[in-house]
Amino acid sequence: RGASLQQLADQCFSNEADTGKGRQMPVHYGSKEHNFQTISSPLGTQLPQAVGVAYAHKLNKDGHISVCYFGEGAASEGDFHAALNMASTLEA
Repeated sequence: RGASLQQLADQCFSNEADTGKGRQMPVHYGSKEHNFQTISSPLGTQLPQAVGVAYAHKLNKDGHISVCYFGEGAASEGDFHAALNMASTLEA
C-alpha cells in the first residue's frame, strides 16, 4: 500500500520516527498518508466505525470502500448487530 518496511518497523517499535508517536499498540499499523486506518483491539468495536467510514465515502461519492475483518467472537457482540442495523438503515 505504499508504506515502507522501515515505516512499519518504526510503528512496531514506537521509536522516535514513528508517525503515531508511540500511541498505538504494537502491530496496530496506520497511516493517514496511505489511507490505512489502525485496528481496534476490543472485539466488535471497529464494526460501527467501519460503517461510519463507508457512509462518509458514500456521501463524498469518492468511490472508496470500507473493509472490516472480524471473527465469530465479534459477531456475538452488540456492536456487530448495531453495525448491521446502521449499514442497512444508511445503505452504506
